[in-house]
Amino acid sequence: MIAQVRLDPHGENTPDLGFVRIADEIAFLRSLDNSAPLLVQGVALCNWVVDVARARGWRYSWQTTPSVELVNTCPDLTQEQAKKFILRIGGIESFKRPLSILDLAVARWPETNLFGKTEAEQAWSWLMWRACEHLDPDEEPIVRALGTVCTVAEAPELQRAFTVSNAEEAWQFARAWLCCDGCQPGLPSCPTEELPTWAVSRLASEWKIRVVQTSGDFFRELLDSGSPTFILKLAAPVACAFYRNNSDKLTPERIALIRPFLRFQDWDALLSLLPVKEPGPAPTSLPELFEWYSNLYLPFRLRGCRTPEHFEKVRTIGREFGLWYLRFYSNARTGATGGKLLSWSRTAELEGSSSSVNLLLVLDGLGCADAQQILQLITNETSRLSVDEVEILLAPLPTITRFAKPSLMAGVNPAQAFDEGEIGAIQTRDPDVIKALNEASAGTVVIWSLLEPDKTYHSGLDEETIRSEVSGRLRSVAQRVSRIVNEVDSSQRLRISVTTDHGRLLSNSRRVRPVPSNMKAHGRAAWGPCSVPFDADGIYIDQDLAYIDAQRFGLPEPSAIMLSDDAFLMSDGRTGVETFPHGGVFPEEVLIPWIRFTRDRGPITISIRITGKGVAGASGKLTLEVTNASDVPIEIVQLNLLTLNLQIEMNLKLKPFKQAAEEWSVSTWPQKKDLPNLMASVTYVLPAGERQTVQATPVLTAEEMYSRETILDDLL
Repeated sequence: MIAQVRLDPHGENTPDLGFVRIADEIAFLRSLDNSAPLLVQGVALCNWVVDVARARGWRYSWQTTPSVELVNTCPDLTQEQAKKFILRIGGIESFKRPLSILDLAVARWPETNLFGKTEAEQAWSWLMWRACEHLDPDEEPIVRALGTVCTVAEAPELQRAFTVSNAEEAWQFARAWLCCDGCQPGLPSCPTEELPTWAVSRLASEWKIRVVQTSGDFFRELLDSGSPTFILKLAAPVACAFYRNNSDKLTPERIALIRPFLRFQDWDALLSLLPVKEPGPAPTSLPELFEWYSNLYLPFRLRGCRTPEHFEKVRTIGREFGLWYLRFYSNARTGATGGKLLSWSRTAELEGSSSSVNLLLVLDGLGCADAQQILQLITNETSRLSVDEVEILLAPLPTITRFAKPSLMAGVNPAQAFDEGEIGAIQTRDPDVIKALNEASAGTVVIWSLLEPDKTYHSGLDEETIRSEVSGRLRSVAQRVSRIVNEVDSSQRLRISVTTDHGRLLSNSRRVRPVPSNMKAHGRAAWGPCSVPFDADGIYIDQDLAYIDAQRFGLPEPSAIMLSDDAFLMSDGRTGVETFPHGGVFPEEVLIPWIRFTRDRGPITISIRITGKGVAGASGKLTLEVTNASDVPIEIVQLNLLTLNLQIEMNLKLKPFKQAAEEWSVSTWPQKKDLPNLMASVTYVLPAGERQTVQATPVLTAEEMYSRETILDDLL
């Protein structure tokens, strides 16, 4: 007698231990005298065995069919599709009942496990998986059902991510989230700054085509779209490669846009492709002077000054600038214009003026050209530092360490610095810097003083070797800054200011000038007693030498400064050539960098208000009001009324915690019916050149040029 019969009409089950599989009538008849339990498979055979079992009084049961069970769980599946899917996952016997779409999907695609993630992270992970996974037809219904299970309840824009129907649609949604083709209202910030390798490669391939199609303007498109910083850093090398092969498309404006997102070496290589203009005389207005220095003079000195004629022009510019600067400095030191930009005035402001602990990093002899490199290197080493300020300050005179460094560190002029203490404890070793910052209270200044890059500049090596060695030293400094940022206790609010005591000449000097009697000299400056008739500004000019009065210039003793690009003889009378000296008053010696960072700074807070009134189809007035509620200066550069295809370029600068407004005339005002759908974006630039875009809703009114009269008007 047969003990037990299980009926499996679709033949999808595996016999349990002890059961005999029966696939035809003959096998069944041969088993009649066997007491072993049977697993009968096949629709017709099962129906026949049921009749036999009823006639004989045997016990039988119908076996659940996996494909049918799966179809019941996912009704969009056909039974054939369900069978194929079950084979892919090796059966469903071990799964909990009732079957779960999520369990089945994780068994097939472990990477779809979205537990433990935020709603945005779930949606992003889903898109990344969906975009790279090309499914077979039997898998599509399971994935659609899984998308329904994963859909977030309270974020409609994120819900759309789970409704994509194929890999291409998922990829386009992901690109939209990254603002690769314009701003996407309603979507939160992308929850990651790391893309899979395949996604980076695919974006790069698309960008390579786009940058050619737009003749190099593709990077501006990304900026205007509001793409996150990590995307811009991925896209910048693509634009850089295009410009290297199409230098005719390269402009200073395009370099300025791409600069914050490139490695220093790549940015420097692009600069070398631009034609270099002769700078001409230096302006005497400070804002114009700083623009001239950064955009004309430095590029010419670094890349364009190659012939004797060029060097002669630099000597003329340097002397004229030096003569102006001496008088400007003499008056600025006593309270006139520019006094707040003297470097010691800036360090004096650090002490007790902040709710943060302040690290003042003094890099001896760091010129503005080197500062551009250290800025890039530091921001590449750590993402925890945000740039708050990039400024040009005025170095103490004379521009040698003996006078300039004590003044900078004490926050007073050089004469007072010899009697005053520093504004903070001076440290030179990284562990001591970290310890001092951890123990410091808010408003305290810790000074980290390093002899580089001045030590390398004075190494006596050839010019090219020195430049290479300096780059290596600056890279090391950036790595040490990153270490300090990471090891100082996170509970400390930390600000880091990077500056120098003096700049340096961007060329060599001949030691040809004898040191004045009774004076000592170093490089291009001398100091000591002298008897000359100073003028009202405390200056006496003797050919290529400027004597400056101790009292008028705030010095412990009179000094003599070179107005040419020569240097003083050595103390033993030796001549020769000195590489990258300092002590004079050429622009690169007295205009020095100041860079301020904040660790773990929150997002910039600005308020945008766009209002306006006009006649529909005619003209109107548009007003932009911006409130900068952050302690970082910003510059508004663009207003874009998206639905009106109106783009306004501007240069509206806002200092921290300030408000400003601008007004424009618009020739074609929108219709009333279009006003509810208006969207706008405002783009601003941070101190390091990074562009950010924020959305705003304009509040505009429109008067109709003609209004329809009612029929009652005729009766009046």
